[in-house]
Amino acid sequence: MINGRDLAIAISTGVLAFALPMGAASGPARTSGYFPLEFRKPSILCPIFTRRPIMTSHEDEWYSGTLSAAAEPSLYAYSRQRHPSGVRAYRLIILPSFDKPVIVRLNRRASGEIDLIAKRLSGAGGYDPGQLEKAGVVRRTLTPNEARQFQAMLARAGKLNRRPVTCTMGLDGSEWILESADGGTYRYVNRWSPERGDERALGEFMLGLAGWRPPRGY
Repeated sequence: MINGRDLAIAISTGVLAFALPMGAASGPARTSGYFPLEFRKPSILCPIFTRRPIMTSHEDEWYSGTLSAAAEPSLYAYSRQRHPSGVRAYRLIILPSFDKPVIVRLNRRASGEIDLIAKRLSGAGGYDPGQLEKAGVVRRTLTPNEARQFQAMLARAGKLNRRPVTCTMGLDGSEWILESADGGTYRYVNRWSPERGDERALGEFMLGLAGWRPPRGY
């Protein structure tokens, strides 16, 4: 278990590691508590010597409400369970202010195969997320080539070992959230309306695996 100074460093990098209890879990289970409470602490240094939290209580409620509406599991809870070597979960969440929220999750098995589940909701990302659309769910297993491409894209994005949030804020736009979890480590990266960069490229690639494109203008 990390604590004290190590916890402060971990929070500022958006990476939490845990000492795990005995036991195993077969996959992400739907649960409350989508994000660590530690994310509420003012840990990100911004200009004019101010600090902001990785996630405000309002953002926690907003993001968690969208994930709950999509019947998504908590990857944070998943990271606190024991899993076979190689088993990991990755998730992209895009919340456009005035367009439909989309979620793409990739579950990597111990065999190396990667299963995709993508979901599109009927509402607006900045308001009521709505419900799952009848034709808004995609499930499939990636081809070996797609799995290799994903791992390469993930490596270019530093395996999400990035500053979790920036000091850039806006009113209208979109939140691009990337999570990863395995048995002991949870990573979180959130970018506001990214126009370029490794996180944007990884997000677009994950959307493409579902046959989707980013919402227009976001």
